[in-house]
Amino acid sequence: GSVKRVYLNGVQKVEKAWAGPITTGPTGISSIGAIHNYNGVTGYNFNGLIDDVRIYDRALTAAEVQALYNSGQ
Repeated sequence: GSVKRVYLNGVQKVEKAWAGPITTGPTGISSIGAIHNYNGVTGYNFNGLIDDVRIYDRALTAAEVQALYNSGQ
């Protein structure tokens, strides 16, 4: 796709134009629990627990994300 979206608790928080593969290393925006360089923000590390991470081979709709969030309630 051409857009990457990040959801927190079923609510979209970030939408960013994206080209190329999703990276998983320390220099990629997709490092789970950390932001290494996004809109000038660097060095942020999530302070807490992350209990449900999912990566799909297709884009989910906002309704699918909300349904997944609601299923865990």
